[in-house]
Amino acid sequence: MEPSKKILFIGNVNSFLISNLAKELKKNNPKLHIDILSEAKNIEPNSIFDNVYFVDETNYWARKKFIKVLYYAWKYKQILHSIPVKYDYIHLLYISTIFRLIWKKLQSKGDKIVLTVFGSDFYKAGKTMRKMLRKMTDEADLISGTNPVTLADFSNYYSVPTEKRLLCRFGLTILDEIDAVSEEEVKIFRASNNVNDTTKIIACGYNTSTNQNIEKIIEQLVSVKEQLSDVVLFFQFPIHDNDYTLKLEEQIQQSNFKHVIFKKRFTDKELAIYRKAVDICIQVQNTDQFSGAMQEHLYAGSIVITGKWLPYKVLDEKNTDYIRIETLDELGASVIQNMNKTVDTEQNKQVIASFSKWEKTILDWNAIYLK
Repeated sequence: MEPSKKILFIGNVNSFLISNLAKELKKNNPKLHIDILSEAKNIEPNSIFDNVYFVDETNYWARKKFIKVLYYAWKYKQILHSIPVKYDYIHLLYISTIFRLIWKKLQSKGDKIVLTVFGSDFYKAGKTMRKMLRKMTDEADLISGTNPVTLADFSNYYSVPTEKRLLCRFGLTILDEIDAVSEEEVKIFRASNNVNDTTKIIACGYNTSTNQNIEKIIEQLVSVKEQLSDVVLFFQFPIHDNDYTLKLEEQIQQSNFKHVIFKKRFTDKELAIYRKAVDICIQVQNTDQFSGAMQEHLYAGSIVITGKWLPYKVLDEKNTDYIRIETLDELGASVIQNMNKTVDTEQNKQVIASFSKWEKTILDWNAIYLK
C-alpha cells in the first residue's frame, strides 16, 4: 500500500511533543510515511517514525560553539543527499541558521516546506539570525506556530501573509493521564518521597536550562524561608551530569530546604501523578511560547505562578485562574501570599482542554498537509 503522503520532520527525535505529533498524525491517517532528521540520537527505541536519521552530537565539532552550525549543516546535507525519498513535505520543527545554509538542498528534497515557530527561538534570535531567516520565511510554503502571540509577532516581523499562516498547538497526552490519576496514587507518590499530608510541594521549573531561572527561584524562596516552614521543593533534572546542574544542586543543598531532585525521565503515568501531587508550580522562564508543563499543572489543579513578560494573553482571555508577577524579585512574596489559594480547577481544566487536547489540536496539524 503506497503512503498517502511522505513527510520529513527535522527536529529532536527525543522531544515528546514531536513524537506525539507523529503518533497522532498516523493515528488519523495510518498511510502517512513520516521520517525524522534529528540533531540527536534517540535515547530510547522509537517505532513511531518510519526512519530516524541523526547526527552524532558527541562529535568534537558538534560541541564547538561557532563551528557546530557549519558541522550540522554539512552533516544534514550529507544525510539528505543519501535519502532516496523525495518528500511531499519537509517540516522544520525549530528555527535555525543551519537551514539557511542548506536551503537549496531542502527545496530539492521536498515539494513543500513548512516552518514551525516552536519554542522561544524567534525571541532569542539575534540580528544575524533574523536576517538569515528572511529568505526561508519568504520561500517556505507555510508558517505555523503554537502560540497566537508568537505567530503574530513572527508574521508581522517578516510580513507573512495571513493565508500563509496557521496556528497549530501541540496536544498534551498527559492531560488524559491526569484524568485517570486516583487520590490513592497521589498519596503513594507523596509517601514514597517522604512528604506528609500537610506539607506543600513546590515544583521549581522543570529542567536545568538557564532559561528556567532556577538560581533566582531558590534565592527568592530562601528570602522568605522563615515563612515557609512546611514545604518541600521538587526539581526535575533529567540532564544532571554537567557543571551548571552540579552548581544548582549545591545551591539547593545550601538553601537547607527539604527537597527532592528527580534525575530520571518520568513515564507519562508518573508525570501525571507528579503534576497532581504538586501544590504550587513556579514557571518563570525568560522566554517561552506556551509551556506544556505549565498547562499540565493548571489542568491538574496546581497553583501556578508565572511571569507577566511571557506571551500568555490567550490564558487571560479565557479567565484562567493563575498568578502572574511583574519581575522575579516579586516571586518570594507571591509564593507566601498564594500558599493557600483556592484554584478554580474546573475552569482551568476547561481552558486547557480547549487548547491542548489532541482530539482538538490534531485537526489543525492535519490541515497543514492538505494545503
